[in-house]
Amino acid sequence: MSKQRGGGSLTALPVIETQGGRRSAYIPTNVISITDGQIFLETDLFYAARRPAINVGISVSRVAAARRSRR
Repeated sequence: MSKQRGGGSLTALPVIETQGGRRSAYIPTNVISITDGQIFLETDLFYAARRPAINVGISVSRVAAARRSRR
């Protein structure tokens, strides 16, 4: 956002439901390209009263520190 309009940032959180909870289901490439990872929510964890129902074993983050090139 422009400094003239007060600055700020924009956050997008696309939500995709796979068929039958299959993790290998097709996820559109354009959605993958705009995200920095995936958070997998599990129905079983939700019904076991675990909130948020995030499966940390299969959730992925692609956020990394910037590397400086040495020349």
